[in-house]
Amino acid sequence: MVYVDLNPVRAQMAETPETSEFTSIKKRSESFKTSNHSNSVKDQPEDLLPLSKYCKTHIQISTKSYLELVDWSGRQLVEGKRGSIKSELPDILSRIDLTEEQFLNASININKSFANLIGKASSIDQHFSKFGLKRACGWVKALQVLGL
Repeated sequence: MVYVDLNPVRAQMAETPETSEFTSIKKRSESFKTSNHSNSVKDQPEDLLPLSKYCKTHIQISTKSYLELVDWSGRQLVEGKRGSIKSELPDILSRIDLTEEQFLNASININKSFANLIGKASSIDQHFSKFGLKRACGWVKALQVLGL
């Protein structure tokens, strides 16, 4: 699976896996970003076999770990292949807009901080708008910790 997701990078058709068209890594990274970096099976693309380190009927790796594995693998130079992910590019989690500090801040006292939803304030707003909800519990904390 990693090999296939890296084909466009190796063929120099895309600079990074998450920008390559028609790959599962593009769908998985977009889904991971729009779900506020959720590893939950329900937040993964419906047309792909889910990633879950807890369920034996799924591919046993978290979405975050898979993205990191593809990113690391794509940075390795392979004899006979033209392309690789440039070493000067930030890691994939940074490229999809999640800093280590944001992750750590969000993880501390997670239930007390966010109550029902975890994510950037704008993502919480989108969720509440989508479902016609009026009050976003945890919105202020999201704005403080993860930003707009």
